[in-house]
Amino acid sequence: MRKHGEPTMKKRVVLLAAIVALATVLPAVGASAQGAVVIPFEKEVVGGPDPVVWSGDAGSGSLLAVLNSSDVRPTGNVWHVAFGTWRVTDSGTACNSFTADLAGIVNLGNGRVAINGMVTDGDCVGAQIHVQAWLASDFSSEGTMRITP
Repeated sequence: MRKHGEPTMKKRVVLLAAIVALATVLPAVGASAQGAVVIPFEKEVVGGPDPVVWSGDAGSGSLLAVLNSSDVRPTGNVWHVAFGTWRVTDSGTACNSFTADLAGIVNLGNGRVAINGMVTDGDCVGAQIHVQAWLASDFSSEGTMRITP
């Protein structure tokens, strides 16, 4: 039985199909025709509760994300968040390894995550980053990072 807020199997299949389709049309380095780098990711909670720590895959590499409770402002089902750490290592893209400062919203009602920020260290410093993801009931998530110079 599906838990409240967890994407349905159909949504997961559609998301996976979209990621696969995107991966087949992008060059091997992950750059789109507009010069943006798109990196698919999935992460799961590996520590917490304060801070909550996620670890997972980003492209061909890894992702580490850290969220301190002091950086969460809940407003009903919508949480406004600011990640203390968002680090990608060896993604296999033009933005291979980097750290970013990100802030945005997590909607616990529908599972949608939308966060934005800037690459602050490593490859692609100064580039804008936009993350769209789906949050599962166990707080794992999957989505894409779009990095634009």
